[in-house]
Amino acid sequence: MTSVPRAGLPGTNFERTFIAVKPDGVQRGKVGDIIGRFENKGYKLVALKMLTPSKELAEGHYADLKSKPFFPGLVSYFSSGPIVAMCWEGVNAIAQGRTLLGATNPKDSLPGTIRGDLCVDIGRNICHGSDGPDSAKHEIEFWFTEEEVQAYTSCAHNWVYEKGAAVRKGAAPKGGAKEEQKQGGSKKKKKSNKKKGKGGAKAEAPKSTEMDPKRMKACIQEGGKKGQDLSGMSVFGCHYFLTTFIEPAGDMKYLQLCMDGANKPVDPEGDDRKGGAGDIGKIFFSAGDNDLAILCHVPVECTELSCADYLNAVLEPAKEVGVKPVIEKGTDEHFLKVSIKGNPDAGIFCLKLRDACIARGFDFLKARGLILDDESDDENYADACGVDLNAGGDGDY
Repeated sequence: MTSVPRAGLPGTNFERTFIAVKPDGVQRGKVGDIIGRFENKGYKLVALKMLTPSKELAEGHYADLKSKPFFPGLVSYFSSGPIVAMCWEGVNAIAQGRTLLGATNPKDSLPGTIRGDLCVDIGRNICHGSDGPDSAKHEIEFWFTEEEVQAYTSCAHNWVYEKGAAVRKGAAPKGGAKEEQKQGGSKKKKKSNKKKGKGGAKAEAPKSTEMDPKRMKACIQEGGKKGQDLSGMSVFGCHYFLTTFIEPAGDMKYLQLCMDGANKPVDPEGDDRKGGAGDIGKIFFSAGDNDLAILCHVPVECTELSCADYLNAVLEPAKEVGVKPVIEKGTDEHFLKVSIKGNPDAGIFCLKLRDACIARGFDFLKARGLILDDESDDENYADACGVDLNAGGDGDY
């Protein structure tokens, strides 16, 4: 059996994710149902334990949410009874695991997902799943020792995967470029490699700048839905937000499309209510494997803050760890774009940095009195509009 690190190998058949059945899922007898969903998909269970987390363990698991006002309640809930902690292995296990669970808020979860079928309240959403490679690594290593995570070949392996060997994304063929030239006849390729530009340097094919139409549409739709949610939230008196986007995957061009979708004017009499957030101050985040894109928009209607003040406060965690954000002006003075490169070797992970910036942003807004008091009588004001104001994104908690 190939040696596999405890946290797995993202991008291969040995990718691993952490899944936990929360206390409400255990009490309702849904453990077997949830395990069955992953087994039916074809994923392999490599670690499992049942325990009642101490307060300290719950705090460690949710350490990235420590600054959030709901943190004490979250810790109390997660440590209120037994949980079942699991590690699952398989290709795309992290992203597909999230898909199997469904949206964090059950009302947004599609039928057929675990949350879409089995729960109704965001405060009792019965399960947790890693939201990216960084969190998967942290959570697997936090909950399981090296000895507790098993490496074995399932008898169903070759019936789940057409090719039994691990397939790393972007991996070179065995033998490198020479091997590639042997396969499929690369005389043509050899010739092209010999072409040189001025000064004798090898000519490189220009990188494509074309944007994927399907992805563009998905970004506009994601932005439109989030804009509708934020616009709904604004009726409660909150006009500044921080939120995350999945589809752009750290690419600023696509994050701009999310902003365009969010700011799209809405016809009050029309059926399509997506957008409508053009008069709201907001910072959008999108994290990829090695890139973090941040887009700030503070329109003229928001007089309490300037775009630069808002963004500078949010970027403080990046500066504190020695990261130098690249800041560019947007279409006008009300927009600012920020690009940050991750550096895993130096401990700079885009997802973690994103969460730290969001947490600092909420602290900044609270200090300025620009978000609603957490002791408001209407505790579900954000949930009512489909917005997790405090979490600031799509992270699972």
